[in-house]
Order: sequence, then C-alpha cells, then structure tokens
Amino acid sequence: MSIRRLLSRNAFIVVFIAGCALPLAYAPLNALPVFYLAYACLFHLAWALRRNPSRLFMLGWLFGFGQFLTGLYWIGSAFLVEADRFGWALPFAITLLPAGLAVFPALALALWGLGLKRFGRYASRFAPVAILWLVLLLSLADYGRGVLLTGLPWNLPVMAYGGWEVLAQLVAFIGIYGTGLVALLGVAAAWAAVALPRARRRALVVALAVPVFVAALGFARLTLTPTPPDTDLNLLVVQPHIPQAEKWKPENRQAVVAKTFDLTARGFAAHPESALVVWPETALPVLLDEGPEFARRLAAHFPSGRLLLTGAHRRDGTRRYNSVFVYEIGAGKVAQSDKYHLVPFGEYLPFAALLKTIGLETLTHGGYSAGSPHPLLTHTAMPPTLPLICYEAAFPLPRSARRARWLLNVTNDAWFGATAGPYQHLAHARLRAVETGLPLVRAANTGISAVFDGFGRARAALPLGAEGFLATPLPAPTPPTLYAIYGETLFWFLWGAGALAAACWARKRLSGDVP
Repeated sequence: MSIRRLLSRNAFIVVFIAGCALPLAYAPLNALPVFYLAYACLFHLAWALRRNPSRLFMLGWLFGFGQFLTGLYWIGSAFLVEADRFGWALPFAITLLPAGLAVFPALALALWGLGLKRFGRYASRFAPVAILWLVLLLSLADYGRGVLLTGLPWNLPVMAYGGWEVLAQLVAFIGIYGTGLVALLGVAAAWAAVALPRARRRALVVALAVPVFVAALGFARLTLTPTPPDTDLNLLVVQPHIPQAEKWKPENRQAVVAKTFDLTARGFAAHPESALVVWPETALPVLLDEGPEFARRLAAHFPSGRLLLTGAHRRDGTRRYNSVFVYEIGAGKVAQSDKYHLVPFGEYLPFAALLKTIGLETLTHGGYSAGSPHPLLTHTAMPPTLPLICYEAAFPLPRSARRARWLLNVTNDAWFGATAGPYQHLAHARLRAVETGLPLVRAANTGISAVFDGFGRARAALPLGAEGFLATPLPAPTPPTLYAIYGETLFWFLWGAGALAAACWARKRLSGDVP
C-alpha cells in the first residue's frame, strides 16, 4: 500500500498525530522540520478530502486539538498547586481549552471546503489557487484566535521561526501574524512541489525562496542595523525561586520576604553600580503599599536613591489588582501600573454569576480587576517603560508602545513547574523585543529571567529553577521597526495581496492563460 493511500485511509488518526507533534517545533525544542512535516500532512489530507466540508471540519478540529493538547499540557500544573481545591478541574482544563481552540482551524478548513464545492470536479485545475486560499484562511483563523474572546495568541505558526534568531527578525517587519502567514506559505509550497505535478516548478521556487528570503532579511537586520550603545542604567534582576505551593502559606511569609531581601542585598554587594532593581510578579506575599513598613525596610537595607520595580498585589476598596510598583528607595512609592489583560479562570471568572453557581472559582482566590490598557511607568531616573505583567507578554504590542524606551515583563511561572510552559512564555516575550526594537527585561520568580536587546538577543539570563540575580546595563532601543510604526497594517496588506493574487490566477486559469 502506498504512503499516500495509507494517509488517506487513516486521515483522522494521522492528522491528530501530526497535530500532537507540532509543538515540538516550538520552544523549548524548536524543531523546525516538524513544523514542515505536520502542516504538510494537514495540507495533504485536506486536499484529499477537499470535496467534503464536514470531514474537513473534523480534520481541522483534530489537528488543532492535538496541537493544543500537547502544546498546552503544562496548564494542568497550575491546578496541582492546591490540588485539594482545584485538582478535580485538571482533566477539564487540559481538554476543554484545546477543544475550544481547535474550532478555529476547523472552521478555516470547512469554509475552504465549501468554497471548493462550487468548482466540483474541476477543483483540481485550481490546485495552487486552492492551496493558497487554505493558507490565507488558516492565517485568518490564527488571527481570530489571537483577538477573539480576549484572545490567546499562544504557539501560533510564527513560533516555528521564533526560536531561531535570524528567522525571528521577520517579526520586526510584518508582526507575528504576517510572519505566520509567510511560514505557512513556505510549507504549502514545499508540499505542492511534491504532491502537485502541474505546479511543481513554481511551487519549488516559492518553497526555496521563502526561507532564503526570510533568512537573508534577518541576517541583514542583525548585521547591517547598527547596535545602539547600552544606556548608563545598570540593572539588577532578582530571581528568588520560591515554590508557588509554599509562597502564600502564612507561616512562610516572613521567610519569603527575608529571602528576597537577602538575595537583593547580595546582588548589590556584588554589583554596587546597580541603579534599578527588578523583582518578579507578586514578589512578596504581602500588600506592600498598605502602611509605611515596606518603604522603611527598603530604606534600611538598600542604597538610597535607587529604584525598585516589583510586581505586587494592591487593593482599592473591594477591588484587587495585579500591579507593578516603582519605589524610589528612601522616598517611597512613586508610580504604579495595573494589569489590564487578565487570565480567564486564573485571574477572573468569565460569566461569573453563572459559573459560581456550579462551584467554579479563580485560581487566585477571588480574582482581580483590570486596569487601564498600556500605561507607561515614568520616573526621572529611568527611561519610560511599558510594563507587561505575566502573559500580557504573549500579545503583540500596539503602536502606542513607541512612546516607551524599554519593556518590563514581570511574571511568576512557578505555577507551571519544570514544564515547557516557562520556555514557551519566554519565547513569546522575546518576540515583543523583536517586533518593537525595544529592549525587554524579564523577571520571573522561578525563571526564566533574562534581558534581551531590540533584536531579541539575550544579554543575560538565569535558568529555570535557579535562585540568583543577574546584572547588566539596560540595552538601548533600535530605531522603530516597521511593525512598531504600522502595526498589523502590513499583515492585512499581505493577506489582501495573497487574496488578489489567488483571484487573478483563478481568472487566468479559467481563460486558459495559465497552463
């Protein structure tokens, strides 16, 4: 039996396996060939089932379900931190979320199949056009997944390039959705060069041109764009490595505070030139701004006039916020910013009135309220910074980010242990530096803490599961990238150009001008 027939007869099993394998192409393994193989399998089976929209829907759903099942398995670790309260929800969390996200590629394939039904048995004459439309619809589905229902742009096709320094530079020009479109186009062309004899030569040219062009563009940006000299602001990033299950126990509170202060003091002793200290998300299990005790302790332990940027909880009446505070040591709190993009079920409960009646609650004991979007933190002793709290770093930044001179990501990935989650989160955060040209400073409770320049190159990093600190000057920003100036406009331009090319090609095919 030929491989082609074997694939077709076991289409649903094969596509589910391909989807399960796809996250191997993303962090931490970054196995790019798996990306090509998994999507080539999807394209091949979709073409075989092109006359059956209902089966195409199931094909796309199984591919997506497999991808999100293995790519987001680590979310289940959060439900084990307090297993006695939330362990029962783990099976639902690791299956229902992938099942819902899988609807996006399923709808893309079903819509594609409905479009092909119009051409009936003549659809094979339009094979290159049809595959181009499939790429466009899949990229549209990825965009929808990133923005609808609060959005979850996690492990999009762009991440296949994101783990490679040279290939990731394309994000600076056309953003994550445009880069994902280009990546899918490269796979589709490679598959067509093998599976569609009539389009073989044209498809082979595109299949080779895409990675060569992306690599050349990335190499040019890395080598021809001057690297700005570092600023004179010296950073001290502290990674205390406190297990999530232990951090919030009342009997451990003083030990957690003492450990964080002691580690910071050791950092100052080793690097007395440090002018700005960064602690991770909710660094201490106390309300820092309720009373003067915390500010007094800072002044007693650390050099006056230095800045501390720390994640913290705060209260405003009955509302709770996940925030970043700026303290000038010796002067108290001078600025704050609240998280605006909250994690569903983790930090707030969608449809709360309904879901609370069946016993659901947030993982963070009561949940949070959202702050204002994209506020800047400013102080005379540091350049304006855009804070990204936890998974806010997974979302592409708006053009208003151009007012910032650096990005700050405070996070607490201790919820997810030693899984792929912290590596994936770091990879997403790194792309924020690439797309904007702004340096990014990342402080994580258990890791991975790092400092990236505007090209996404790591200046310093602490590994996952380590206690320590890193010291480095703050890199200067690069000139604004095309994405920072135009945002998603270039993605929509590419998408529209692809749709126009497909329409013109189909028209010429009908008139007999294209062989």
